[in-house]
Amino acid sequence: MSKRQKKKQQDRTLLITGIVVAVAVVAVVALVLSSSGGLPDTECGQLVRAVNEGGMTTTESGLQYKVLTQGDGPTPVETSNVTVNYRGCLTNGTEFDSSYSRGQPSTFVLNGVIDGWTEGVQLMPAGSSYLFYIPSELGYGAAGSGSRIPPNAPLIFEITLLGFQ
Repeated sequence: MSKRQKKKQQDRTLLITGIVVAVAVVAVVALVLSSSGGLPDTECGQLVRAVNEGGMTTTESGLQYKVLTQGDGPTPVETSNVTVNYRGCLTNGTEFDSSYSRGQPSTFVLNGVIDGWTEGVQLMPAGSSYLFYIPSELGYGAAGSGSRIPPNAPLIFEITLLGFQ
């Protein structure tokens, strides 16, 4: 086996290990929460339960998604300005950000956000709503983000792509 083939095999092994760990983390969190009274009966609690139900598609990077509503037409590219409504949750059911709470959609350049968003929103035609499970390495990683997102936290998002330019 050549060095290049060995490297590809190692990369595949690391990716598969990462996916297995991510799924295990979700399962353990679900088990802990169910034994401690369960998830809150909120939008985020419902999103976490939807992730735990399975049926997610996993990309090569480890991003997981489920189509809630499928739009049609073209999809954005990483340099597109996208307009979205979204809700961001931790795996314990805590909401940490929401355009719904602010009462207006958000618009931004897609490659200016976390990698999980950049990759995931590019899968979505306008009018689509997707559920995303974003492993921490595609989110905020070991640094976390402020006081609302702890280090190494996987993130769950419900995103509706309203449009893009």
